[in-house]
Amino acid sequence: MAFRLSRFVPLCSAVISLLVFPKLAEPSTAPAAGVLALRNSSWPSVQVEIRLGPSSQCALYPTHAIRTLKQGEVWAVVSNDVVCWRRETSPGAQPLKWTSWQSRPVPSAGVDDVTL
Repeated sequence: MAFRLSRFVPLCSAVISLLVFPKLAEPSTAPAAGVLALRNSSWPSVQVEIRLGPSSQCALYPTHAIRTLKQGEVWAVVSNDVVCWRRETSPGAQPLKWTSWQSRPVPSAGVDDVTL
C-alpha cells in the first residue's frame, strides 16, 4: 500500500500544479528578443540616448536610457521593439546637442552591430 501511495502523491501534485499554474505548462508565445549592439569606435567618450517603441517614430516614445560609451565600448540593447538612438553631435561640447534619430528593428535572432 505504501508503494502505491508513494507513486500516487507525486502524480496528484503534478496534476494540481497544472490546474493551479496552467501558464507554466504552456510554451511561451512571446517572440524572442534580439540584440542591437551600439558601438563607439570613434570618440574617447560619447553620450547615447535610446528609446524603444513599436515604430520608428522615435519622438513619440519616452527616453529609455542615456549612457556614456567610452571608445571601444558596446551597448547591447535587448528588445522586441524598434530601437531608436541618437548621440551627441560633438562629444564633450557644451551645450549638449543631439544628432537626429536613427532607428532599426531588432533582429529576432542574433546581434545587429551598429557603429555610432
